[in-house]
Amino acid sequence: MSAIANAKKIFNKYALLIVFVAVIAVFGLISPPFLSISNISNMLLGGMASAYLAFGGIFILVVNEFDLSLGYNLCLSMCTAAFLDTMGAPGIVTVLLPLILGTCYGLINGLIVVKLKISSMIVTLAVGLTLSGIAQAITNGGNLYLTSPEWLLYLTRKSFCQIAICAIIWFLAGIVLHFFLTQMSLGRQMFAVGNSEKTAFLAGIHTARIRMIAFAMAGFFASLGGLIMVGQLGSASSSYGVSLLLPAYAVVFLSKASFKPGYINVPGVIVSVLLILFGTNGMQLIGAPTWSEYLFEGIILMFSMWLSTHTSMTANQIAKKKGKE
Repeated sequence: MSAIANAKKIFNKYALLIVFVAVIAVFGLISPPFLSISNISNMLLGGMASAYLAFGGIFILVVNEFDLSLGYNLCLSMCTAAFLDTMGAPGIVTVLLPLILGTCYGLINGLIVVKLKISSMIVTLAVGLTLSGIAQAITNGGNLYLTSPEWLLYLTRKSFCQIAICAIIWFLAGIVLHFFLTQMSLGRQMFAVGNSEKTAFLAGIHTARIRMIAFAMAGFFASLGGLIMVGQLGSASSSYGVSLLLPAYAVVFLSKASFKPGYINVPGVIVSVLLILFGTNGMQLIGAPTWSEYLFEGIILMFSMWLSTHTSMTANQIAKKKGKE
């Protein structure tokens, strides 16, 4: 293989990481406070709710489905936690019950999709609107406040070695999730179902169960994102969190442009989340208008999709050439 071919292969594999480093270098030169530890910690802290939601989106897209209820799940989890705290529930209940319920909401999505064979977009839109109605009923259209448990507030607001604790946990969760999807049988079965459900079924995989598990795991991470967000804000309302859904899916799609081009992968999601966080933060620091942040995200996403498609086509062409040889 020629040096040029090797260079193209390396670029295709690490393009997103290269872009990320370039973004850091550019904004670091333009705005010195950009690379300060305090700014990075605050940046990570502010983006963690969407980051956890993105982990949930991985499960859905890996099995080739789509879940429009994740943002509503996150919102209702916030409201449920704040409502329980307002009612004087023990701290462990305030945290565990939203997680259990959030997982159940995801499982309900999966059951309806699998058993009734209805499009996941239609099902999750209906479930999402239902969750939104419940959130409005709980909050009575206003705000609910969360002041305990103290350990939740500590984990969602404080730092360890000047890095947000919830960000450290997110990185560790990413390592576990990467191991699960690439090394464990259940994770590999999810990819098999997403690639071809018919082929996976003929190979002996219980495709219906795999899809339901994927929806349930997505619901768990959505509710976890809700707990992170309500812990940081100290309040919840039926309007919080829903707008995080599309940015979360965007970074999952963005992962297909690096590390394992053409395929959703956890390292790519982590770098994508950081790229969006660092990019938007850098634009804020240099005084760019708010609309430019959306423009930045859109351009990065379009670039990544082009790169992912280009890389997949190149890989197919190489495979065909080898087959002819």
